[in-house]
Amino acid sequence: MTDPSAGQPPAAGRADRLHLSPKHRKKLEALLCAHLPGIEVWAYGSRVNGESHDGSDLDLVLRAPDMQEVPAGPLADFTEALHDSTLPFLIEARDWARLPERFHREIEREYVVLVEPPSRGRSWPMVRLGDHVDSCLGKMLDQKKNRGELFPYLGNKNVRWGRFDTSQLGQMRFEDHEHDRYGLEYGDLVVCEGGEPGRCAIWKAVGVPANRCPAFRRICTIFFRIGWWSRNWGRFRRGGV
Repeated sequence: MTDPSAGQPPAAGRADRLHLSPKHRKKLEALLCAHLPGIEVWAYGSRVNGESHDGSDLDLVLRAPDMQEVPAGPLADFTEALHDSTLPFLIEARDWARLPERFHREIEREYVVLVEPPSRGRSWPMVRLGDHVDSCLGKMLDQKKNRGELFPYLGNKNVRWGRFDTSQLGQMRFEDHEHDRYGLEYGDLVVCEGGEPGRCAIWKAVGVPANRCPAFRRICTIFFRIGWWSRNWGRFRRGGV
């Protein structure tokens, strides 16, 4: 009798086996990379072995570099972010280093790599982002306090993954001295801090005025490589305005 699995790649690590919609996967990956950068993430359990339905729990295991324990602070932040998200199913995230060896063997039988480990081909130092870039939170939208002339500004809905949607821009009052602080320049990275944390795009317009609302952080002088941004840099270069 012929083995139906003959000639097929092993089940472990096959991304097409994960029962998760592209929309939910993208949102989950954004949360993981925002709160747990540099952590390899595997999915396992019913959503990998074919026994799940749309409302099934999603089981994750977090694998820190050198299999060290994941720091408690970032793990707690990620758990809170999951609770506040709109993902319509329960997600259980466990630390590989804190699981007994027998659990390791069970998970390794069938899993999917959701977030790949950082590249080990180069030696990249870990640095504080604020030491290498200038960043600025957007202006608060307050009709009573804002002064100056009306100008278009970018809202949360205008920043998409790797591009900007400027078809529907709101307006806010800005004074002359505020444009240097809140305006965008060519090459600035705009990152969402609200809604879908981590969603970002690079501003590539020349001579086009634009300002930001408080849901974003502008990052300029980009000389960094961290987690998810580095693995998707080509995606951002193809997008933008």
